[in-house]
Amino acid sequence: MSDRNMAASGIQIRNSDKRMEKVGKAYEELISNHEDFFPHKSTFIDCGAGSGLFSLLCISVLKAERVYAYEGYYRNFSLLLDNITENSAFNVTADDHHIMGDTGREWLNVESGVVNSLGIGEKILVETRKLDDLTLPGAGFINIAVPGAAKGIIMGGRRRIGKEQPSMMVEIMSGKEEREVRKIVEELGLAHEFTETIQRLEGAESRILFFSGK
Repeated sequence: MSDRNMAASGIQIRNSDKRMEKVGKAYEELISNHEDFFPHKSTFIDCGAGSGLFSLLCISVLKAERVYAYEGYYRNFSLLLDNITENSAFNVTADDHHIMGDTGREWLNVESGVVNSLGIGEKILVETRKLDDLTLPGAGFINIAVPGAAKGIIMGGRRRIGKEQPSMMVEIMSGKEEREVRKIVEELGLAHEFTETIQRLEGAESRILFFSGK
């Protein structure tokens, strides 16, 4: 496990490996470069929260009223709790369910501390929830950072997304997934604003789709 690192925003963060640290810094840059896109003083849902940097940035930079952070991999979840405590971010509510397309249990693959749906690495069994089954107040923003699972997660949250019209940030891994996600989200009434690219896995890029709500 890497030492605790201070993000540029002043957040104290510890990651399970250098790869997660790199992804965290990429998300930090996304918020810095596009801060006007994100709602301020709002409620955020963070799906695939990892060690919690995005959730903590929502609190420190975007002044979120509440962040609900979901992370199904037990090692990442432990880091998430640790980082919340270290930063006294007690308006981040951590939950160890993994947000997917259905509520139940599901086998997921783990590589170097990253839970993903790419078919690589060790398999673990996690408890899952779909967005439409969460008993939460209305959200102004939803972040979906579960590589390879974005379409299913959105399908499992159609009622919430269609009703609440949150802005969204969605990580996708292929052109096919991007086309499918854009079609579903735009049919729910959100508008695709722009796309960014980050490096997540070795030799593999993720594209981040930004959607604005009403």
